[in-house]
Formats: sequence, structure tokens, C-alpha cells
Amino acid sequence: MSIEKQHFTAENYILFEIKGFNNVILNNPQKIELDDSIFREILINDKLSEITLYFDEDTNKEIKEITQYAHSVIFEIVIRFILNSEIDVSSPDYKVKLIRFDGKDQTEITLNDRIPLREEFNFIRSFDSMDFLKEVLAGGKLINSSNALLYRKLFSIMKNTDRVVKYMVLYDFLMEIVSEGKARKEQKNVCDFIKAQGFDSGFNSIGFRQTRRTGMSFEEDDFTYYRNEIAHAEFENDFNKYESLSSSITNTIINKLIEVIHCAIKCL
Repeated sequence: MSIEKQHFTAENYILFEIKGFNNVILNNPQKIELDDSIFREILINDKLSEITLYFDEDTNKEIKEITQYAHSVIFEIVIRFILNSEIDVSSPDYKVKLIRFDGKDQTEITLNDRIPLREEFNFIRSFDSMDFLKEVLAGGKLINSSNALLYRKLFSIMKNTDRVVKYMVLYDFLMEIVSEGKARKEQKNVCDFIKAQGFDSGFNSIGFRQTRRTGMSFEEDDFTYYRNEIAHAEFENDFNKYESLSSSITNTIINKLIEVIHCAIKCL
């Protein structure tokens, strides 16, 4: 999805309301040319709370068809937001707010997608609008027929407002992906994948620690370690331990887990 600064004014647009991206401020928001078959420009506002897609009158498509297509464009952009480690997400959601077509405002079209996405924020990050969009929208098309269902599943998981539950489901999702083609679905596959992809070294690496399993002596990655500690607290009905572990599941951990899931999808 390539972009560059553009100066023409488009009269027709679809305005999406975006919720759940709480910690980013874009400086000097402006329309950007979008390399797309229908939409000529895109404008993302300063708080990532609105995205506007502009199109020409001579598109030769019905507005309902254009709107349906707009959902696929917004879906890919929002997935890119999720995958961006700079953005903390809290129960994301998107929906059409306004459609401007042929000089008229339309809000009567029935729309199917409304998707809540990640959780809490710690501090506000400020970016130049052009630099941010170039980074987020850079590269070729992210979603295709072979991975669309996986990204849709990731999107659905992010609806959960309980951070611990969301973490546990994300971990299981990762284990499912990295176990494809293996003899069985197991945690070892997660540990092996993290090491094989180099996530255990360098800046912001995933740590390994000795398992607490009784009578066992091996190392678990941080994701697996916290997953098992939470499951153990649930099994023993230990509310205090569960609450303590809940505070350990930070946005940083969830963002890193999403990064690994994204890598796993690309490796399929």
C-alpha cells in the first residue's frame, strides 16, 4: 500500500469512526494519495479516531459496493495499527459515520463490520502525520486469501476487554499457528518458534526462565511461563495470585505477543 502527498480535493468520501487507539497523536494531519483502485486519498485525524476515504465520481460503481470495499480497506489499515508496537489498543471498534456521495450525505446504508480491538495506555506518543502513515501503510498488501481468516480471528480476539483472558486466547492462537504441520499442538512449538525466529535475542527480546512445573527442569519463554502461571492460579482458585499475575500482563507483553503472531502468520 503506497502513499505520497497529494494536492487535489475529492468531493466524495466515506468517513469511518475509529475507537480504541488511545495513546497516539498525529501532528499536522493531511490528505495523502492512496494507491488504490477506488480510493484516491486518505485522511487520518490527529487522534486516530476518524479515517476518511475519498473517491471520484467517475468510479462507475454503486455506493453500496464502494462502501463494502471501504470496509476491506479500513480492515487492513486497522490490522496494521494493531501490529504497530507503538500503538496501545483498548477494545477497538470501527463503523461508518458518514457517506458523502454526489453532493449528498448518506447514512442509511446497512453495514456489517463493527469490530472492537487491545487495552489500556500508559503514555501519549506524538508523531508527524506523514512519517506515521508512511511507516504504517508501507509495503505491499498485507491481507490475502490465504491469511484473511487468521487476521480476522486475531481481530476478533482483540474484542475481549479482559486483558488476561485476551492474553490467554492470543497465546493459544499462537500455539495453534506454530503447531501447524507438527505432530501435535503443544507449548514446545511456541518456545522453538521464538528461538528459531530470533525473538530471544537483541533489543526488546523475549526472555526464558526455568519452569515451575514440579519435577521438571527446562526453560519456558515468557509467554508460556505467564500462561502456565495464570492457568495454575485458576486451577487452584487462587484469587490473590491471579490478581498479581494480571498486573504482569502489560500492553508491552500483549504487543510483543501480537508481533510474534504476525510473524507466525507470515511464516505459514
